[in-house]
Amino acid sequence: MKNVTTIHRRRTPDTSKLFPRLSRKTRKAFYLEASKYLSDISKLIFGGVILTNIVNFNINKTITFAVGLFAIIGFTSLSLILFLKGKE
Repeated sequence: MKNVTTIHRRRTPDTSKLFPRLSRKTRKAFYLEASKYLSDISKLIFGGVILTNIVNFNINKTITFAVGLFAIIGFTSLSLILFLKGKE
């Protein structure tokens, strides 16, 4: 008779994927929705940078543009990566 533990061995989860228990279709839909969300966030940051400079708040414009530009580039690139991952 075989050892019971070898027959009913627990499966270890696959940690190489971001969402191992979701189906492929669900994962694609999630990536596309996250891509849309990050794209909207980058648009809002762009609008916020423009509005803060129009209103002339007492802040440094160079720092505002620099931080805003880095945030926009970061969120837009993440959005593009997730979009491409969702369209695979």
